[in-house]
Amino acid sequence: MDNNEIKDLRDKIIHIQSIMSQVATSKDGQEIARERNDEYAGLWSEIDQGLTQLRERGTNIEHQNTFSILPDFYEYARLTFPQNYQARREYIKSLYADLEQISTKSNENANNKSSVPSQSDLWVIAPTGMSFRSQPSATASVLMGIAFGQHVTALNTESAVDASGRSWLQVRTDSGSVGFIA
Repeated sequence: MDNNEIKDLRDKIIHIQSIMSQVATSKDGQEIARERNDEYAGLWSEIDQGLTQLRERGTNIEHQNTFSILPDFYEYARLTFPQNYQARREYIKSLYADLEQISTKSNENANNKSSVPSQSDLWVIAPTGMSFRSQPSATASVLMGIAFGQHVTALNTESAVDASGRSWLQVRTDSGSVGFIA
């Protein structure tokens, strides 16, 4: 899955979340669920296929949204979160929270027989991107943001752990900047 495919997957996730939010927070949610079900089901299937491709590349991202048809989601949201639209929105967001992981693809070169450890190609799949920091700490200065779908290279296989227990990985951007992401 290349960067364009990852960006396409992100766009589909944003679209399906928008549909789900509309259904979950509208007084006409049941009617909207029926009207937009074909669109939703197609998106759900495409997202499921994209996540399967990411799993085949070694990520541990499961499709947490088990509602392949919109009326089922509507009924679940209505019964589980009666009159609580904020809880419904938070639930929708949680269904794709695992995407804040980074997908990895080994960058092993079959012709390279040296003892240098292989590096890993990484693509940011957090929908809102990630902060690229100067040091392995949440309080370190942010050098830049790394957008969804952007490629970086992990520089070592071991992560640094800060005082709060958060793991940080040192990476290099395609432009050559070196920093840390969590």
